[in-house]
Amino acid sequence: MPVYRVWNTMRSRCYNRNSKSYADYGARGILVCKAWRESYGNFITDMGDRPGGMTIDRIDNECGYTCGHCVECRSENWPSNVQWATRRAQARNTRRNRLLTLDGTTKTVAEWTELRGLGKGTIHDRLERGWSIEQSIDTPMKREQRYLMKKGSTRRPKNGKD
Repeated sequence: MPVYRVWNTMRSRCYNRNSKSYADYGARGILVCKAWRESYGNFITDMGDRPGGMTIDRIDNECGYTCGHCVECRSENWPSNVQWATRRAQARNTRRNRLLTLDGTTKTVAEWTELRGLGKGTIHDRLERGWSIEQSIDTPMKREQRYLMKKGSTRRPKNGKD
């Protein structure tokens, strides 16, 4: 998507009540600072060209699309709140994500899962079963004996490896 379209879509989801995304943006009070709302030139000067594979992302999802330095941003004390991010990073930066804090460190369930080498859904399943956050994150996966199908037959993995 060209940068102009990114800019136009950003404004639409915040101000166009007919936009399918308005309920998640404009209706929640998410706005675009005046410098960017009124000028594509200001937006492109601040954000630059869109790097390949990146999408526009608000750093703090409770705040708007703000440059951090225009008159409105300075008077409202709004920081720069926008970055180019990968789809994966953006998926982890959403209000729908569940954040878990362990030993003073807060991460999404997906980040804890990846960091601990757990299977997808493991932490969520453990929490649903009533495990504590610490147990859910720190308990390693049990090595299960798996059977593999090969040309219609079942065999046991050699040395516990697939």
